[in-house]
Amino acid sequence: MRERISLVNYSVQWHSLQGHLKQRVRSTAIGEKTNMKTNVNWLLAFGWLFLAVSTAQAQFDYSTNGNAITITGYTGSGGAVTIPPEINGFPVTSIGSGAFYEGFEPPGVPSESIVTAVVIPSSVTNIGSYAFEGCNYLTTVTLGNGLISIDADAFSGCTTLSGIAIPNGVTSIGDSAFSGCSDLSSLPLPESVTNLGEGVFNGSGLTSFSIPSVITSITQSLFEDCGNLTNVVIPSSVTTIDAYAFEGCGSLTSIAIPNSVITIWDLAFQYAGITNINIPNSVSYIGSDVFFGCANLTSVAIPLGITSIVYGTFNSCVSLTNVTIPDTVTDIATNAFFDCSALVNIKIPGSVTNIAFHSFAGCSSLSGIYFLGNSPHYDPDVFDGVGDAIVYYLPGTTGWYSVFGGLATTLWTLPYPVILKNSSNFGVHGGEFGFTISWATNISVVVEGCANLAAPVWQPLQTNSLSSGTAYFSDPQWNTYPGRFYRLSPQ
Repeated sequence: MRERISLVNYSVQWHSLQGHLKQRVRSTAIGEKTNMKTNVNWLLAFGWLFLAVSTAQAQFDYSTNGNAITITGYTGSGGAVTIPPEINGFPVTSIGSGAFYEGFEPPGVPSESIVTAVVIPSSVTNIGSYAFEGCNYLTTVTLGNGLISIDADAFSGCTTLSGIAIPNGVTSIGDSAFSGCSDLSSLPLPESVTNLGEGVFNGSGLTSFSIPSVITSITQSLFEDCGNLTNVVIPSSVTTIDAYAFEGCGSLTSIAIPNSVITIWDLAFQYAGITNINIPNSVSYIGSDVFFGCANLTSVAIPLGITSIVYGTFNSCVSLTNVTIPDTVTDIATNAFFDCSALVNIKIPGSVTNIAFHSFAGCSSLSGIYFLGNSPHYDPDVFDGVGDAIVYYLPGTTGWYSVFGGLATTLWTLPYPVILKNSSNFGVHGGEFGFTISWATNISVVVEGCANLAAPVWQPLQTNSLSSGTAYFSDPQWNTYPGRFYRLSPQ
C-alpha cells in the first residue's frame, strides 16, 4: 500500500479542537478565565506541535508492508533531512529503490531545494538500489546501527559525499554502491561485511583501503579508476582478484598479494601505477592483459604455478626491464610482451614449447633472447620490430638453425655447467637414470652424488669431457638409494 502523509486530516483535527475550545470558553464562568486561558495556551501549543510533526512527516512518500514502512519518495524542500524512525506507529525499516532521486536537482537550482545531509534511523535495516543515486550535493550521511545491507548503486554518483561511516552489523554492500563518489577518500568497513559487490568503489576518491578479513574475492571493478588509491590491504581470506579490480589505479605503486590468492583475472591491474609486484607461487592462473599498460612496472617474477603466459599479459609495459619465467611455463601467448620497449634481455626456460604471434613484437631494446631448452614452435612475426637481437641456445639442445623467428642464432656458453632437464635423454633409460650435461667445449665436468640433502656427503661419480659442449651421464646405481641427488663441478 503506497501512501502520502497528508496535512488535511491533521487540519480537520485542529479545527475540531478549536471548535471544542470555543464551546468550552462560552460555557465557562468569568471566575474561570485564568484556567481557561491556560487551557487555550496548552491546546495551542499542542496544536502547533502536532502540526510540526505532521509537516515533517509530510516530506515523505511511503508504502506499508505488514507492520513495516518503506520510504519510497522525498518531497521536502532540501537541506538536512532526518528520516523518522516510525510513521503512524509503524517502524521505518527500509529506504526504497530511488526514494530520494527526485529530491536532487541539477546545478543551478537554489540551495534550499536540494538535500545536503541525511540522518537514517536505527530502525532501517536496508537501503535499496539507487536510493540516493546522483545526489550531487549530499555531503554527509549518518547511518543507524540497525543497518544490515546497502543495495546496488545506493549512493552512486554522490560526488560530494565525504562523511559516512558503515556501522558494525552491515553484512552486504551491493554493486556500484559508492561508484563515482569522488570526494569519498576513506570508508573503513567493519568485519561484519561478508559481501562486496562488483564495482562498489569504482571511480571513488579512496586513498587507502583495508578489505575485511572474511572477504574471499576482490570482485570485478571493485577499485576501478580509483585514481587516488595508494594503499590496499588484502587479507589472507582472498583467493581471487577479479577482472578490472584495480584497473586505472594510477597512484597504486605497490601491492602485497597474499599466498591465499589462486587466480588473477583479465585486466585486473590494467593501467595501474605499480612499479614492481610480488606474485606468490599460490597463483596458478594470470588472465589476459592483466598488466596491460602498466607503464611504471619494472620487474616481475612469474610464479611457479603458472603454465601459460596468456594473451597480452604484459602488453605495453614500457618500463619492464626484468622478467623471471619459471620452468613450469610451456606456452607464451600472442602479445604476451608486446611493446615492452625497455626489455633488453630475457631467458626462456626449457619447458617452453610454443611462442605465439607477436609475443615479443615491438620490444625495440631487446638484444638477447636466451633459450635454456630445445627450439620451441613459434608463429610468424614473433619478434616483429625487435631489430638486431640475437637468439642464444645451449650446446646439446635440439631443433636450432641459423635463424629463429627472423633473428640470427648462436651457441650460448654459460659461466657454469648445467643439466638439460628438458632433454629427451633426461630420466630413466635402460634401467639407469641419466641426463645431458651442457657447457663449454672440451671442458671436464665432475658429476657428484649424495643420498641425503639434510646431511650431504657428496661423492664423485663420473668425470665427463664435454666434446662439442655436451656429455651424457648415467647412474646405474640410482635405484639403490631412497633418494639420489646430483650436482656438477668443473674439474
